[in-house]
Amino acid sequence: MSEKEEGDPLEDCEAMYHMVVAEVLREMGYHDRAEESFMKAVSMDPWNMAIRVRYGAFLAHTGRLEAAVSEFERILDLEPGNITARLNLSQALERYGMYDRALAEVFHCLRREPDSPTLLHAYGRLQEQCGHPHEAAACYAEALLSDDDNHAVHFDLGMLLLENGDARGAEEELRMAAIQDPGDLAAACTYGKILEDQGRYADTEARLRRLLSVEPSLPTAHYRYGLLLERTGRFDEALDHYATAVRLCPDDRDACLSYAGLLSRLGNKDVESRLADLIGLSPDDGIVLELAAEAEEPENMQRAYYYHFE
Repeated sequence: MSEKEEGDPLEDCEAMYHMVVAEVLREMGYHDRAEESFMKAVSMDPWNMAIRVRYGAFLAHTGRLEAAVSEFERILDLEPGNITARLNLSQALERYGMYDRALAEVFHCLRREPDSPTLLHAYGRLQEQCGHPHEAAACYAEALLSDDDNHAVHFDLGMLLLENGDARGAEEELRMAAIQDPGDLAAACTYGKILEDQGRYADTEARLRRLLSVEPSLPTAHYRYGLLLERTGRFDEALDHYATAVRLCPDDRDACLSYAGLLSRLGNKDVESRLADLIGLSPDDGIVLELAAEAEEPENMQRAYYYHFE
């Protein structure tokens, strides 16, 4: 590899500035202006591989896969050990449908970083695309040994197990995905569907329904029924029962947190005002603000998944 010639440090800084501007413009959807900024950055510092990798990723993002592949290949000609460029190349090839070659590129990366959960996850996904479910599952499991908090790997492994008839194994992986990422409603709903298909909690739900038919003003029953409904992916019904529990007993902190947590998880922006309406306080009251803030904590957005109905 040739050595980079000494350049003007100010020009190098300006190149990084143009790259940052390009990324912001890309996020805002101004792709033409973003490309102009990327080109300025590349022309000012052509040896900065981080800039060139970002530019290649931009080309792939805007659908110019052939140009992206060419850019990544040029980078790898100069830096064969650039794992970021090679991983991006594999992703572009995957979008092309060239799974075997994409698989080979990730395998090349794994020879350098065999324990990388990111690479193992990517390799597993490609094995799955190539029709090798057992190899894919092994890669996902190995990735989780290095990073058990990776919700995306739990989700992909859960879906793979579900597709291959292992509902019990899928249940645990999807539960972990739902717990680790409160915003992953796909994991939450799929997990709930598994429970329903298995008839899990059917007896518990029947008992709660009977109890509420006799004691419709029992806040604890509404709260517990809300937990079950949330766990099985019936979010609107869960909100109704949480709201009823809070309305009946505004001092029930658990019900307040579950209600606010589920609202937040579903992307609602008016958590404080909706909670305040239920408990009869102003949205800027200290109690309301404290509950809304506490509900944002992951364990409170996922309370339903830790409750023991058994």
